Amino acid sequence: MSGNMSADDLVEFSKELLRLGQEQFPRKTKNFMQRAGNRQLKIAREQYKDDLAKDSNKKTIYGKARYKTVNGKRKRIDLVGSLQRGSAYIYQGNEYQVRVKNKAPHAHLFEHGHKTNAVKPNKMKWVPGRNSMGKAARKFANEYSDMADAFIDELLESGLK
Repeated sequence: MSGNMSADDLVEFSKELLRLGQEQFPRKTKNFMQRAGNRQLKIAREQYKDDLAKDSNKKTIYGKARYKTVNGKRKRIDLVGSLQRGSAYIYQGNEYQVRVKNKAPHAHLFEHGHKTNAVKPNKMKWVPGRNSMGKAARKFANEYSDMADAFIDELLESGLK
């Protein structure tokens, strides 16, 4: 048996270790996914603040927190404050998933763009979307692989004791 391994072998080995971790240590795996979701939430908040900034020096001018009352409870409805991380759950029977989403009623307009009236009433103007969650997901993808490697190392250390 040679000591050389290809990248495909390493990816397959990593997937096998994650599967083993899910079966042997479900609580630790769920905890890891919650931590990963928290990190994604932090990156998404930073990205929203960057996209909402209006100065050239990136000073955050994203406005004050806005609230509305729903069923007697006060809820924050601004874009940054409305970001939420859901709980980790098993998706399609074999893997954990955690969602980070924006629950603001106008978040889709900021994310994907919308039409608005221009100066003249018959002219419609398109306001482009900022795609903040997509940018945050791309930033998090690299970080997640490092987090997963650290988690696998932790599982191996705890499994050998």
